[in-house]
Amino acid sequence: MTRLPLEGLKVLDFCWDMAGPVMTSMLGDLGAEVIKVETRRRMDAIRFGRPVVGDTAAGDQGKAEDIQPFQHAMHRNKLGVTLNVATPEGLEIARRLVKETDVVAENFSAGTMDRLGLGYEELSRINPKLVMISISATGQTGPMQSAVSLNPIAIALSGLGSLLGYEGERPLAVMRNFYGDTNAGFHGAIAVLAALFRARRTGIGEHIDLSQWEASSSGLDLQFADAAAGATPTAAGNRHEWHAPHGTYPAAGERPGWNWVALHCETDEQWQTLCRVLGLNQMAVDRRFNDVMGRLEHRDELDRAIGEATQHRDKAELARELQANGVPAAPVMDVGDQFESEHFRDRGVFIEAHHDAVGYELVQALPWKTTRTGRGQFRRPAPFMGRDNGIVFGEMLGMSEAEIEALKEKKVLF
Repeated sequence: MTRLPLEGLKVLDFCWDMAGPVMTSMLGDLGAEVIKVETRRRMDAIRFGRPVVGDTAAGDQGKAEDIQPFQHAMHRNKLGVTLNVATPEGLEIARRLVKETDVVAENFSAGTMDRLGLGYEELSRINPKLVMISISATGQTGPMQSAVSLNPIAIALSGLGSLLGYEGERPLAVMRNFYGDTNAGFHGAIAVLAALFRARRTGIGEHIDLSQWEASSSGLDLQFADAAAGATPTAAGNRHEWHAPHGTYPAAGERPGWNWVALHCETDEQWQTLCRVLGLNQMAVDRRFNDVMGRLEHRDELDRAIGEATQHRDKAELARELQANGVPAAPVMDVGDQFESEHFRDRGVFIEAHHDAVGYELVQALPWKTTRTGRGQFRRPAPFMGRDNGIVFGEMLGMSEAEIEALKEKKVLF
């Protein structure tokens, strides 16, 4: 088996919910030894995420907190320990673990780790090479540093919500795909690797302050440029400022009510090709639609005509024909359609993973492939609460079984 690029890297993971776990799961997929720290006093919220389909999970061997598929995806390839750092003994054990680790990750509200006695200044005295990352809603400094947030608040602050939906309607501040969380996690992984590279070169670690608000705003370069020039970017539905036609159009398929084809014409040549494929012969020679300015001016009529032409065409077949003729197009897929995608299957996008509580399930692999390590590796399922206390506290810190049991009785390892 090919060695993974982050083998030997140790990550102490205090993260919970989603932004932090996304980041640490990426590091784990690439070979890092990630130690997830939890306590039964306040278990990770995603252990109690959406209900499992049906009354119980297939082959259920665990408790309610062990059977959520969402947390299986977020916490794969991690060791799991229970440690109550609110106790003096738990805090001391956490500091001992810091001596053995390269990275500490957390995504609590700003200042939480400092109040626990686990802030960067304290931990860097224990381990000068330590890289610590703190992901929070608005950052560790500034007038809004104490803001509490979940994904919808980060989206609302970022301006992204104002660009979703249709012109004049209420902005869609809620994004069901948790973009604010996952995007922060992706940025966090890059920041950690950059800081580690520097620490290996200089022998000195650093603290990474990552704001979900700033991460969510970072992809709006075009809109920021427009705003800086005095324009006010607004929601425009499926329409594009510069190109037409652009959007989703009704089509035929196996699922009534969910048959749409997405297409986009950037050039006049693509427009002429679209007309030929759809049989829009009159529009192809209509001077009003000869160039993009005319198509933008008359796009209501344009969209109606295209919709009438596409509604009886099978969405997958039409998309294939348009692609074969150089017009960007695709059938609109829902999340479940991804499992049936021949292209995704060929590329190994989903991994069949086994968890003792639920049996086999599909989890997403990393969204890139490399020639030597592929998409990383699935090495262990998400941990039951405290599953790896013996490995971490016994083997790593040298505690005896008697010591571990005594700490369990005192609810330090709890």
